[in-house]
Amino acid sequence: MNPDPDDIRRIIRAARPSGKDDVDPQLRAAREALAHHPELAAELEAERELDQRIAEAHRDMPAPEDLEERLVATLRETRRSATSKPDNIVTPTFTRRRWIGAAAAAVAVTAGGLWWRRSQLLPMPRLATRLAEESRNGVTLSLMSMQTDEVVGWLRDNQAPRAARLPEKLEALGRKGCHLYDIEDHPVSLECFLLPGMREIHLFTTPSSGLSGEPSPADGVNFTREDQLTAAYWSQGDQTMLLFSEVSESELSEILTT
Repeated sequence: MNPDPDDIRRIIRAARPSGKDDVDPQLRAAREALAHHPELAAELEAERELDQRIAEAHRDMPAPEDLEERLVATLRETRRSATSKPDNIVTPTFTRRRWIGAAAAAVAVTAGGLWWRRSQLLPMPRLATRLAEESRNGVTLSLMSMQTDEVVGWLRDNQAPRAARLPEKLEALGRKGCHLYDIEDHPVSLECFLLPGMREIHLFTTPSSGLSGEPSPADGVNFTREDQLTAAYWSQGDQTMLLFSEVSESELSEILTT
């Protein structure tokens, strides 16, 4: 098959979650090709986990309160229309199949709302890749200041996302500046910290509600490597933080853990 990532993404997304399509040769080839695209594999895995959460939530979701009333009203209107038609016009009866179809359509509206919300979410792996590249190539600073109050004030004035509380040792560091990004219509703030030797730490913050595959607040801080940088991810309250720096994991761990 064509190993183009867009083709891989399209084929794997089209597979049914039940596994009925697993025997398809094209699907198998696409999954094998994922071994050469780890970032895409992480993105699709995050989407799969989100699909499972949505399916679980949808399974327990009650039908709209007025669903029965709407179906009964539709049935009565259909029968009333059938009796008022001239004899030479044949109107289909409202059979059980049509009744079930109407109910399914009402449920589909609810499911469609869930799908729309899912389509607006930004996969965490894709955001991490984008921000790591930004961090490595040089971040943008709308405000350059070493004063914590000025940086925090600028973020607040621009309604930029920021955690209510940062790790104590991180908060105590000097600043270099800040910025507010728009990543695929999602607000992402940047707070640039300085370590001795003018080494930088880039802390990005974005609302967790706009992400898929984000860490849970219960997970604590997760360390990894991203684009030759040390990366740390965690969620707190309704915000998710992504931190990147050239310093070692051990040094960052000392700063982020209490």
